[in-house]
Amino acid sequence: MKLFVLGLAAVLGFSSAASAADCLAVATKAIEQKGFTVRDKATLEDLAEPQNGSLTGYRAWLRVARCDSGYVVVNMRPTCAIKDIWALGGCDVPEIRQALRDHD
Repeated sequence: MKLFVLGLAAVLGFSSAASAADCLAVATKAIEQKGFTVRDKATLEDLAEPQNGSLTGYRAWLRVARCDSGYVVVNMRPTCAIKDIWALGGCDVPEIRQALRDHD
């Protein structure tokens, strides 16, 4: 029984990690479809309710070739559906904001 529980925990842990990896791929593809080249390693963070820690979505932080500093940020639901995309830091300039809006 102990092995079953450990095995189940490992499978469940893997499936949630796979979901996060899937969401990162969705975010990257969405940004590339808007004409950006994603560079460097993108990161993904879980978004959770502070009261109970339940997962409310993901946030992808992507570096793109059009700006030397800053990020394009993609907020997603737990299903990887994109909620919104915005720019931060050195990427938060009118031409990048316009490009992010143009292909919605």
